[in-house]
Amino acid sequence: TANILHQHTLSRPGYLTSLELLLALAAGALALWLGLRLHKRTAGIILAGLVLLIWLLGFSLFASGQMWLHSLGMMLMIMLAGSSALFLRKNDMARRTAKISQRAAAATELIYDERGPRRLGQFEIIEEIGAGAMGKVYAAMDPTLGRKVAVKILREMSGLSAAGQERLRERFLREARAAGALNHPNIVTIFQAEEAGGHFFIAMEFLDGKTLDEIIAAEAPLPLNRVQRFTAQIASGLDYAHARGVIHRDIKPSNLMILGSEAVKILDFGVAHLAQSTLTQEGAVLGTPSYMSPEQLRGEKIDGRSDLFSLATVVYEMATRQRPFAGENVASISTQIVSGQFTRPSVINAKLTEAFDQVLVKALQQDREQRFATPGEFAAALQEVNL
Repeated sequence: TANILHQHTLSRPGYLTSLELLLALAAGALALWLGLRLHKRTAGIILAGLVLLIWLLGFSLFASGQMWLHSLGMMLMIMLAGSSALFLRKNDMARRTAKISQRAAAATELIYDERGPRRLGQFEIIEEIGAGAMGKVYAAMDPTLGRKVAVKILREMSGLSAAGQERLRERFLREARAAGALNHPNIVTIFQAEEAGGHFFIAMEFLDGKTLDEIIAAEAPLPLNRVQRFTAQIASGLDYAHARGVIHRDIKPSNLMILGSEAVKILDFGVAHLAQSTLTQEGAVLGTPSYMSPEQLRGEKIDGRSDLFSLATVVYEMATRQRPFAGENVASISTQIVSGQFTRPSVINAKLTEAFDQVLVKALQQDREQRFATPGEFAAALQEVNL
């Protein structure tokens, strides 16, 4: 082959021979690369050997002095190089697809040990920091971004058919994504919402503070200026969400986080509706109805004024340390809410005025048309009250 190549190069222009040799060597290098990529498999070794034999045949024909053999050899090596490249591309795409599938599976994996959940997708669970009717909350670390997050794992989907679970999953993702699109200083930021091991979970910003129910238990009744400050922030977050078509449905002290700076964060947007519908299908009741609006208890279609009613019950509790609608059981509480009968705040807390009572009476009207139009309007009216 070397002798034929030597004779051939004497009769061909130098630049043309160099180009042909370059193409021939490229075809050979590609064939060798193919062999190396497949060296761990017997079939790959056999295929690589055949490729090298075809390349040697093509190169010998290419180097012969006869033009038709020369052309045939060149075509053979070009076809070999093209086929090898397509084969490698297909293999690489298959490997990439497999890796993506593995990452997707890992992203929804829930790993337990004797202490409880230890890993949820990419999140490394540190410790449990809260629990309630909807599920448990854990402090976790996102090693990818090196940040601490809070992960809420909702109750397991039990007692539902496969079709029911799929509908619930679709609703959860739809509502959690809508909540995740909210970007407001008084609404907790949602990073991710997924399903893992039969559980829904939401990863959100980690907040260092106390829930409002903890503050009420330790410090209520709160001073009026503090009540006004908290109410204004909660109303701001609710107005922002309502303007984007998102209703909270479960405003209550345990869903309001107070940070060290006295900033308020609203928790659990997009979760309450899912939990309520799930527990209803299971024949259970979600927590206490003490903060629910009359239309919510009646199962009517609700709007932002339902959240306003719930906010007013929270304001009442901050100012008096008591709930406006209390009772020994769910039935008695629901009856009071629907009837609209409650003790005026100034009767419980003598520091409060008639003006404060009037604002609360309007916000807690049974007929939503008689309430303030928005939480912001309610907060503005409350801001005008003085002791």
